[in-house]
Amino acid sequence: MPIKNESNEWNQCEILWLQTRRARNTERSYAKALEDFIESSKFPIWSAVYEDFFNWREDMLKRGLKGSTINARLGALNSLFNFACSEYLVENESGQMEPLAKHNPLKMKFLCVKVKQYANSRALSVSEIKRLLGSIDQTTDGGMRDYALLLGYLNLGRRNSEWRSAKVCDFEMSNSELFYRWSGKGQVDNLINVPADLWAVLNNYIAETGGRGFDDYIFRNRFGGPLSARGVGEIVNRRARKAGIAGRVRVHDLRHTAAMLRREAGADVEEVRSFLGHSSLLTTQVYLHRLERAEDQRSRKVFKLIAVEA
Repeated sequence: MPIKNESNEWNQCEILWLQTRRARNTERSYAKALEDFIESSKFPIWSAVYEDFFNWREDMLKRGLKGSTINARLGALNSLFNFACSEYLVENESGQMEPLAKHNPLKMKFLCVKVKQYANSRALSVSEIKRLLGSIDQTTDGGMRDYALLLGYLNLGRRNSEWRSAKVCDFEMSNSELFYRWSGKGQVDNLINVPADLWAVLNNYIAETGGRGFDDYIFRNRFGGPLSARGVGEIVNRRARKAGIAGRVRVHDLRHTAAMLRREAGADVEEVRSFLGHSSLLTTQVYLHRLERAEDQRSRKVFKLIAVEA
């Protein structure tokens, strides 16, 4: 159980926990998860037990939230309790420092909703990619921005926030090679090589749209801030429709596409894992398995080999 002065100590713990999240999007989603739990349960988190989190999960299911969203919110509060159990120390009655929480009551393995990982995965074909990029008019500011934005996702394989929020200062030279420094999903900063052709496109876009300072965002909204996740999603969808690509195309599908392009270029699973920034090789294997199965043409080839003409 938490020690004395739970309310004040937990308020401070929650603040520090949110402040130490590396990505702003993570901080916002974690704060939303905490807010949702409090609104659903009607009492503070420090007094919650396993049954309370189970009831919260059931409430989210009744509200029609997706399994992935529910798991993400449970994972957020699991992170809070892990933080309180190991990193946030308080002074006890004996004057010694000890963790704010003695144990984590969530028991994630019992609470998580089963979801089919990457069930909606989609990778664009080379012909679709050429149509997508080829349909963009690069003589306009908006066209130059969209071309550079999409080309970056397809070459670098970054998640939505990891590329749309790129700044000039995130690019650096090392041994005559250019790299983009990105930070994402619960891990330390990482570097990825930037092809010279992509850098040329970015430089042209920057030069033609007024230049950028060292700390400026590459892809800016009208206030100078980064493009929103929703805004980028609308750009991708609009460009895909204009290119005549059937079905919905998500920003994350460009990441799937980048992974498959690497695979088709001869990269092994470990290389793709490093490229995507996955912490687990198993995650990459599941990721590629679904994409490769969706694109598998072997059954057609086998049929042609064994078919007997009438």
